[in-house]
Amino acid sequence: MLAGIILKVLHEQFFGASALSATLIQARVATEAHLAGLIGGVLLAVLPLLWHNVRSR
Repeated sequence: MLAGIILKVLHEQFFGASALSATLIQARVATEAHLAGLIGGVLLAVLPLLWHNVRSR
């Protein structure tokens, strides 16, 4: 699932959001927010794991 989300966000960054999505929500798709959310989510998932590994040494 994570790989699919990453691919979707990367596709948006290189080619822009789909016209269908913009039409469906009747607004511009905030691709920058999707990228920021992806980066933030990955950091929130990975940093606690790294912190736990560092503390357990």
